[in-house]
Amino acid sequence: MSLTSGSTSPAAIRKAEASDNEIDLLNSKYRGFSCAQEGVDEAFLGLVAATYARETTRIFLDRYLPELTRRGNGLVGLLENWLNRDIPFETVWDPAVSNTFRAIQTGSVEDAVNHAAVLALRLSASGVTGEWSLALAKPMRLQWGRWLLPSADRLDVVCARTAASVRAHLGDTHHEVIFTLTGDGWQADGAAALPQFGTQHQKITLLPVPELAAKNLGAFDDLLPVADEMPPEVTLVCHETIELLTAYSPIYLPWVLRVIRYLIPLNETTGIQSGSVEDQFGVVCAALGPNSVPLAESFVHEASHQHLNLLCRLGPIDDGTDSNLYYSPVARKERPLNRIVVAYHAFANLLLFYRLLRANGISDDAYCAQKEAELISQVEDLESPLRTSRALTSIGRGLCDPLIERVH
Repeated sequence: MSLTSGSTSPAAIRKAEASDNEIDLLNSKYRGFSCAQEGVDEAFLGLVAATYARETTRIFLDRYLPELTRRGNGLVGLLENWLNRDIPFETVWDPAVSNTFRAIQTGSVEDAVNHAAVLALRLSASGVTGEWSLALAKPMRLQWGRWLLPSADRLDVVCARTAASVRAHLGDTHHEVIFTLTGDGWQADGAAALPQFGTQHQKITLLPVPELAAKNLGAFDDLLPVADEMPPEVTLVCHETIELLTAYSPIYLPWVLRVIRYLIPLNETTGIQSGSVEDQFGVVCAALGPNSVPLAESFVHEASHQHLNLLCRLGPIDDGTDSNLYYSPVARKERPLNRIVVAYHAFANLLLFYRLLRANGISDDAYCAQKEAELISQVEDLESPLRTSRALTSIGRGLCDPLIERVH
């Protein structure tokens, strides 16, 4: 997915006249996005994400500057100042950034205004100081990190280094939330905490349907997420899944926590185990049953998609010269080459994941052995066209070749 409007694409990271050594170096960096075992170059990953964030935000501001200026004070300056700073991966790998691209695509001023508020709150909660205000296009409940703000049609925000306030206006009423930064992150007086799980330094936030709507994701609205009041067993199985990864597949723990930021819990009646959307950074949905192994599988699967989607900010998987369709045992239909790569990347990672569980002595070995056998067959079928294709770009090869080597 590339941007237009005369901007410099993230593909500019790959210099047009790069030397052979530079090209080899880039190709080696692509391999880190193939699987957890390759070890991603965190600096390169951050560079890709930051370059994309700068590009989309600049185009976003160019397009919607008059409306954002008319509706508020200080927000445009906050965004412009942020673009001139170092941009950490932790800040930009979030739907707050990827939604600006959606607003560019749709051309909706209403969406742009509300996405601007989401992004500005994300930056403020990430340590970007300043004061700003914005009249929203429609009343919404937004977030400050894990904290769910009151419904508002206008926001006034003041953020210093260790303290902040958000005044949420709704008609003639207002509600002020006071934030204090501690060693455990922001603490709030006047906001509701969304449940989280993960490790001390990397958390995943559970996101029920009202919060999903507030971010204007819209992609999973028909999948019957669980109720707002999530029972304790929902968060318990999430914690158990992190413990399982830590004990039996520790190399896939950072693979998951690096790129999954929000989990939309699905009701099992949907029949869907997990899902994500290409242009929604860090957001996945998954069915939360009583067994942590299937949920761990969903995390590894969706984290694989997230890594692939990030790398593809630099360019396509294939060059378009192969118009053939290839059978996908996963989709059970013929698919183009680039979709075969996407499926192979996810399912080969699952195969490696289940092999690790069994090698490390997981108690549910019979289930894992059955899954491994199913995956071997699927991966073999998906792999066949990838071995000989000349249409794969260096990005496509970087995603596939390390997996082919490790699977065998």
